[in-house]
Amino acid sequence: MVIFRPLLRPSNYSLHPVDDPSRRPAPAVTITQSQSLVAYLWLVWYQASSSTSPKHWALAVTYELHERAYATFYEITGDGNGMGQFLPRVVRRVHLTGTHGHQQYDGKMLLGEINDSVLGALEMYGESAVEIVNSHNRKHGLGESNCQDWAMIIIRSLEDSLFLPRGTLAKVEKCPRYG
Repeated sequence: MVIFRPLLRPSNYSLHPVDDPSRRPAPAVTITQSQSLVAYLWLVWYQASSSTSPKHWALAVTYELHERAYATFYEITGDGNGMGQFLPRVVRRVHLTGTHGHQQYDGKMLLGEINDSVLGALEMYGESAVEIVNSHNRKHGLGESNCQDWAMIIIRSLEDSLFLPRGTLAKVEKCPRYG
């Protein structure tokens, strides 16, 4: 920054540029495309109603790693017709390890860090994955695919696109699925 100071003689008040480092303002901090905010993607599962029932799986995004962090949950729920069809749903400001609806929290796994571009596309990934699950259920029968398959489709897509580390899907496949 350049500061203009008057010359020393009062009779001659012309402006003369003088660079004074002590008077420079701090540089402004701006977030650019390459400096995106980091978010954390989690797989979260909930207690099943019986030992033979599938656990409910959801994907959650937080900006903090602690247990009580607020999260945005991405999940699918039944469409209410009992025909094995699902609708995508996004729920904001839910504690990562809190009760979700009537289901008690049962466990979680950190899938990895994601950037703003992935975060912006996560809802679209969810909508595409629910179409795959619903199509599969229409062809192969009621309940053949569920929220667990939906989550794995999204995780596979993110891993294939190199947005999640290699081996993430293999770890997810070992997560509890029933009871």
